[in-house]
Amino acid sequence: MVKLYRKGGPVAVVVGGDFNTSPDPEFQGERTFEIIQGAGLDWTFEGLPLSERISHPGSGQYADADFDHIFTAGLGKKRASIAAITGVSDHKPVVLDFSTKDVSPLEIKGVPK
Repeated sequence: MVKLYRKGGPVAVVVGGDFNTSPDPEFQGERTFEIIQGAGLDWTFEGLPLSERISHPGSGQYADADFDHIFTAGLGKKRASIAAITGVSDHKPVVLDFSTKDVSPLEIKGVPK
């Protein structure tokens, strides 16, 4: 898609959702983050402590978790946040604000120019 659409101008990529994984030590060896970031996408929670990225509050035998993430490319370094909305899902929404004005030349590994 990047190769096709970049012919028309600058392109950005946004990938988000419930990944059921985290970069935290308990998921060591799980490769989702390694693969996505290895392709050149930025994790929008980079540098934030777990306490600021909990999207799935713990209950019963399960601890708080940060399973919901947004990765971007071509938008510069963006910071997502957790919205204080409850009662819609067992997950809290992850929010990322950006503008098409933020789009910059995009390089993704494996995508020819």
